[in-house]
Amino acid sequence: MFLFSGMISGKTFAENLKLYYADIDSSEMALIHDNYQSAISFYVKAFQQKDKPFADDIYNLSVCYVKTGNLDKAMATCFELVNSGVGDKFFRDHSIFDTLHAMPEWPSLLENSAKVKAEFELKNAAINKKLNLLHQMTPEIEDSIIRLVNHQDSIYTTELLGILHENSGIVSAFELGASVGEQGEINFWPDYFIIILHNYEGLSLTHKENVVSPFDSLLKKAVFDGNIKPSVYAFLHDFAESDMYKRFCVSQLYWIVNDSLYINKFYANKDVRQKINRVRATIMLPSLQHDQQKQLYSMKEPNSPFQLYAPTNRIGNFKDKQTEAIFLKNMQLVVDNL
Repeated sequence: MFLFSGMISGKTFAENLKLYYADIDSSEMALIHDNYQSAISFYVKAFQQKDKPFADDIYNLSVCYVKTGNLDKAMATCFELVNSGVGDKFFRDHSIFDTLHAMPEWPSLLENSAKVKAEFELKNAAINKKLNLLHQMTPEIEDSIIRLVNHQDSIYTTELLGILHENSGIVSAFELGASVGEQGEINFWPDYFIIILHNYEGLSLTHKENVVSPFDSLLKKAVFDGNIKPSVYAFLHDFAESDMYKRFCVSQLYWIVNDSLYINKFYANKDVRQKINRVRATIMLPSLQHDQQKQLYSMKEPNSPFQLYAPTNRIGNFKDKQTEAIFLKNMQLVVDNL
């Protein structure tokens, strides 16, 4: 049970989960404006709505405590983060935790985090072996459109579906332990999700209407079971969604060109944005307006210790001025000279 838990009674799981994401959104909006005390209040409130908060949310709360100088609370929150399986290297590698090194609890934090990570690996040895083998066998197909299209119905898709159905659904970080990237970031999905991503990408290249990935129902169930974040499902779903009014728009919305931020003119329309916000609300995503502010923060503060899911698309150079002009014709400037 989380340190700040005290589940609000009288509400259903679905109602609490909706409140959780609303409070997380409020927390992130506060922290990007350096209002860390307010962010802490919203995080603590959020963790009263969900028995198992996501690792990146717990981490962000610990950073807020460090930022406000409340090192005791920061350490206590780090001990809660231990339970997600991030491992001791995670704490060693993050300079934001340097101020905690002198605290008497630090050695115990490292010891416990290594122990919990090892327990996750031992407990999930069998399914990890299956998933890791499948992931390692998956070809690098980004450079081949034909192979990508063929991959949507590949043996890897079939085998992964079999594993997930045996598991009664998506194998999430709550089961496997948190996935930590090479730069110390908490990944938003486990490594095996690359197979699911390739499936959705392959579907997008077939240009067929109303196509649905065989993973779609599993992912959506995982969202409403509180096992993956809505942004994960939304990111994947949008690849195969041909109707622009039914997209969740967590990616492919904003573009950075020559250090300026642009938005597709279609999505810049107020009525369109309102319709998309209603679609986003069906899976508990925050508004496009809030996403835009988080993306701007992430671009302006690339070295921020906070972990926010705010994807943008960056174009370094066009091959010629004509290609640049064609691209920008469909774009509207949001912020110049970031």
